[in-house]
Amino acid sequence: MKLQDSREKFKKWPLSAQMITIDIPIFTVLVLISIILFGPTFSFVDHHMSTLGTQSRNPSGYLFFNIACMITGVLLVPFFYGIKEWRTEDKVLNFFLYIFIGLGFIACFGIFMLAIFHGDYKPWHVIFSAVHWVADLFFLAIAPIPLLRHKKFYRSIIIMCVIATIFNFIYVITSGAYPLIEWLTAATSFVFAALMGRNMVKEGFSSAFRHS
Repeated sequence: MKLQDSREKFKKWPLSAQMITIDIPIFTVLVLISIILFGPTFSFVDHHMSTLGTQSRNPSGYLFFNIACMITGVLLVPFFYGIKEWRTEDKVLNFFLYIFIGLGFIACFGIFMLAIFHGDYKPWHVIFSAVHWVADLFFLAIAPIPLLRHKKFYRSIIIMCVIATIFNFIYVITSGAYPLIEWLTAATSFVFAALMGRNMVKEGFSSAFRHS
């Protein structure tokens, strides 16, 4: 009965909350499998995320990482679509919100294509990596503009957004010189998205598909 009740509650969650709740465990499990198959030499300090998805570097586990990226690229599209529930009557703030959503879509496209063109397919891998991380940086930087003015937004969440933005900025301006920064950017971005989803559940946002 409790499981059934949980399912019914989950169905009533806003779309963004549903998608990020599904995606984070899937992504985490698949990446952990890829790390285990990479072997004991793996290090967050020395290896970029894409190393796990490169066939020549991780022949046993590269598929798991790339599947994780593909699933994330797909699931985060409805996540960002659901962000439109943060609209207000302020047209200027809505304009920035739609830019945030559009950049999110671009980031999703980038991470999906990274799974197709893994590290053995340069320069395409480098191009799509840049697409993903630059789009990620700008949507994180823009997010506070429309969100902080919304009366239902939990302002403490913006701290995680700022942290993710700083990590992402360092990673981009150093051209990906520090693998650990990439991992921290991904982790804090996921946490920010999860906190946004929780915020929407707590404040009673409905599914994005129920509104035009």
